[in-house]
Amino acid sequence: MKKLEKHQMLNVGLVLLFLIAVALACLFRDDGRDEYEKGMAAYAAEDWEKAASLFELAAEKGDPRGQFYFTQCLMNGVGVHTNMSRWSEWERKAQKSFRKKAESGDPEAMYYLGVIRYNYPPADPDRDEGVFWLKKAASAGNAQAQALLGKLPRFEELLQAAENGDADAMLELADWYRNGTTGMELDKEAVNWLQKAADNGRTDVVEPLLEIAWKGRKTLVATLRLGKLAENGNDEAILALVRLAEAGHSFAVMEFHDVVRAGHPEVMETLIKLAEKGRSDAMRILRLLVQDGFDGGLETLVKLAEDGDTDAIDELRALVSERKGGEEPAARTLLKLAADGNKDAKKAVRRLEKSENEDLKNFLSRMKNNP
Repeated sequence: MKKLEKHQMLNVGLVLLFLIAVALACLFRDDGRDEYEKGMAAYAAEDWEKAASLFELAAEKGDPRGQFYFTQCLMNGVGVHTNMSRWSEWERKAQKSFRKKAESGDPEAMYYLGVIRYNYPPADPDRDEGVFWLKKAASAGNAQAQALLGKLPRFEELLQAAENGDADAMLELADWYRNGTTGMELDKEAVNWLQKAADNGRTDVVEPLLEIAWKGRKTLVATLRLGKLAENGNDEAILALVRLAEAGHSFAVMEFHDVVRAGHPEVMETLIKLAEKGRSDAMRILRLLVQDGFDGGLETLVKLAEDGDTDAIDELRALVSERKGGEEPAARTLLKLAADGNKDAKKAVRRLEKSENEDLKNFLSRMKNNP
């Protein structure tokens, strides 16, 4: 009898230990929920880099919502550079996670799976399956699914009207995509419809393009459209690019190259100011414009190099190496700086002298002999 009691007590003790272990595991769980919630707070505060970083952590720890929102960061260049390979990888993981939970009866997973299937892939989404899961989620009491189902008829109307050439519908549809009204933020789709609206005579597309570019600083899609508008003489678009560039948006600086070439030399002033502030991306574009024969860039690069700017010295080296324009004053500046003891200039000259291009070496030798 005593042995039986001891055995029973041992079993009770093991059960208690198991329950304590489960409770502790729940208390100290590390499944990405905390990172997801903090990521949502950072996203709402427009701290894009922090949000993307937290969503990535949540995704790596297995939280499907973290995976879902990290894919949107990757697609839209929000807080992280656009990477379609990584985006595809995490999109598959998120969809697999949600499908498994949805098929087990989880209403929230049904909602997210419905959103993904309704929107993805943008070129050929499975809207029927999306609505199927959204309806199941709504029937199970999911408020997000109930609200979204009420909006979808209007979305379908806008899509049909936009495809039939209605520019007003195009603008409204773009707003739906960029604001995530159908459950996913699809900035590329928004930009496509804004461009189509512009092609159909609408001039009020710059502000939404700027907002997309401002958020998605690490993707080119919206900035490229602003650049095209700026090339065509749209003053609002030029000002938008200047604003982005001054705020550190490198893609906006890249667009300045074609804008200046298209006949808007006033943008050169912004490039020069940015270069004088030490922006290497601006110096690179100045060098390209020097090679295209535009005034202002070479003098700026030479002055910056003489002041000891390493990036300017490297751009002068590129001018000499590529020999597409500006190579003679660039070579003379480098040789003089090297002779005066500038270590970066010495290094640049050595790199040029080690080139396997005989024409380049002969050119450099002539510059040495005829300073």
